Amino acid sequence: MSDEISKTVTESWTWFTDYVGGKGDWTVHCPSDRKCQVGMGVKAFGEPRGEKLSFQGTTRFTAFGLGAIHVKVIDGKGSCTVRLDEGHVDPVTIFKMTAP
Repeated sequence: MSDEISKTVTESWTWFTDYVGGKGDWTVHCPSDRKCQVGMGVKAFGEPRGEKLSFQGTTRFTAFGLGAIHVKVIDGKGSCTVRLDEGHVDPVTIFKMTAP
């Protein structure tokens, strides 16, 4: 799957998408002259509680399990447009255990 989501982001966390899977790979694009932060995981108490990555330009990241992807600007220069490209999401594999 290769979906794109573009949004205008501010200094507050902006929701992009939810995810549920074994593992998912995404690429996020912020203008090269701006500094942004992407956050993964469940959002609680006003921010994502998983990993957070600061970047300029483009960065790739991997998220595991379930949660949401949020992005914000962290350079104090106001809002900007950010694009999230979904790469590949692996499904959750469930094994059925049987007695011998």
